[in-house]
Amino acid sequence: MNATLKKDIPGSDIKGYYIINNDNKNFERTNISFFWTDNNYIIIDEDCKFRGLSQNIDTYYKKNIANNKLQINKKIVNFKTENIYDGQKDTIEVSYIYFAEPINSSVKVKDNVNHDKSLFDLKFKYRNDFWETQEKLPLTKEMQLFINKIKQSEYNSNYTTKTNIK
Repeated sequence: MNATLKKDIPGSDIKGYYIINNDNKNFERTNISFFWTDNNYIIIDEDCKFRGLSQNIDTYYKKNIANNKLQINKKIVNFKTENIYDGQKDTIEVSYIYFAEPINSSVKVKDNVNHDKSLFDLKFKYRNDFWETQEKLPLTKEMQLFINKIKQSEYNSNYTTKTNIK
């Protein structure tokens, strides 16, 4: 099943697809790809700027035989950025691969949504207690300094940071 946006985003091309097992109506794989064709540079300082070129996310799902629930088995995220430093242009490609261990059946996992058998008939109810109990990756000092530097630039003032690192 291919996925398309309801509304085009100028300067970008976004595509995706789902691979669904028709026997059990579960995801086997999802993919979303972003390509920016008209993306402005983010200016770090007078000698350094960058812009995103593309991002691709592949997610693979597998049924955990211990608890008979579908879970993410592997996720691959690829980024490509164009960077200019001291007048030199470089393209940097970064890949992250996440492998998930099966969740032990004794570990309690809170559902984020209420759902029935059919994948496409989710009955979503926002649960505030679910989101309040989620763990967050703390920011390092370097990450926080970088985000604050971006925040002060003319490009974007929507970034905020919080950390529990002393």
